[in-house]
Amino acid sequence: MSLYKKLLATTLLLLLLLLPASSMIFLVNSPFSVQPMFSIVWITDTQHMSERFPQNFDSLCNWIVDYSEILNIKAVIHTGDIVEHPESIVEWNRASHSISILLKNNIPYCWDAGNHDQLGTSWYGKHFQALDTKIMSGQNYWISDILDGKNTALYFRASNWDFLVINMEFHPTCEVMSWANQLIERHPTCHTIIATHAYLNGIGEYEDWDHSYEQKYFEEKVLASHSNVFLTLNGHFMDGNRTSRTFTGNRHELFFNYQHTGGEGDATLRILTFSKEEDAIFVNTVNTVTNQFLTDPENCFTLDIPFFEKSHTIENFTLSEKLNLTRYDAKEALSEVQYFATCSTLTLLFLVTSLLLIKRKTRKTPKC
Repeated sequence: MSLYKKLLATTLLLLLLLLPASSMIFLVNSPFSVQPMFSIVWITDTQHMSERFPQNFDSLCNWIVDYSEILNIKAVIHTGDIVEHPESIVEWNRASHSISILLKNNIPYCWDAGNHDQLGTSWYGKHFQALDTKIMSGQNYWISDILDGKNTALYFRASNWDFLVINMEFHPTCEVMSWANQLIERHPTCHTIIATHAYLNGIGEYEDWDHSYEQKYFEEKVLASHSNVFLTLNGHFMDGNRTSRTFTGNRHELFFNYQHTGGEGDATLRILTFSKEEDAIFVNTVNTVTNQFLTDPENCFTLDIPFFEKSHTIENFTLSEKLNLTRYDAKEALSEVQYFATCSTLTLLFLVTSLLLIKRKTRKTPKC
C-alpha cells in the first residue's frame, strides 16, 4: 500500500475514533447525560456582599453562568435583602452590576424586596438596570411585576412541566397577595413556587407578621387554597439555624440564609435539581468562592416531588460527587474537551496537509 493510501486510511480511522471520544469526555462528567434533569438556583440575603464584598457577589453570579449548561439552570430566584442600606446608591450599583452578569448571559431570574431593600415604601432598586422591570418585561420568561418591581414573577418549562415562580416582598400586603392569587388562577396548570423574604424561620416556626390578618390571608388564601403551590422559599432570619425545612399540605417549605458568614460564606447558594426519572428534588448547597459543597444533612438532602407520584425508593444525590467538584472541577472537564478537540483538530490538519503534499508530489513525478 502506498504512503498516500496509508495516510488516508489513518485519517479516516482517527475521525471515527476521536469524534465520539471527545463527546464521551463531556458526558462522563455531566450528571445530566444519563437522565433528564434541570435545576433552579436560589440566592438570598446578599446585602453584605453589596455592602462590603462586591467581588464575592460577582463570583456568585459568574459561578451560576459557568455552570448554567452543566446544571441545566432554568431560573435563579433571589428571596430579598439585595442590599443592606436601602438608600445607598453605591450598594445598589454593586448589586445591579453583579446581577447584570445573569442578565447579559440570558440566565432567567426574579427577585423580591426584603426589609433592608425598602425605606418605608420606597424602593430604589427600580432605578438600576438589573432590577428595572421595563427591561425585564422584554425577557421572554417574564410574567408580571407589581409595585415598581418589589414583587416579580416568571415562567419556565422543563421536562414537559410548566412552572410559575412568584416572588413576594417582605410581609406582603393584601394588594400584593391579590396579585399573586390572580397569577396562580390564570396559570392553573403551572406548578407554582412562592418565594418571599420572611416566612419559615431557622427553627421551623413561623414569624408573627405586623398584621395578623395579612399573615392569615397569605397562609390560607395564597398557599393552602392552591393545590399547585408545591414549594415555598425564604431567607431573612438570623436566629436559630442557617437552614430549616418542613412539609405541610402538599408543599415543601424551605428556609436558607448564609449571610454574616465572613464574606466568602455570604456567597453561598442553593441548587434544587429536579429529576423526573428519580421522582425527586435534590437539594445541594455550595460556597461559590471556595467552590466547596456543604455535605451535612441540613445542606444536602432529597425531597420528593409533590405533584409527581413516586414509583420507587430514591437515594440521596450529592451534586459534588456527580460533578466531582472537590477533586475535579467541572470547568476542567470542559477544558479537557477543548484540549482534546484542539489536539484532534491539529492531528487531522497535519494528516490532511501531508496527504495534499504527497498527492501534489505524486502528480509532479513522471512515470517510468
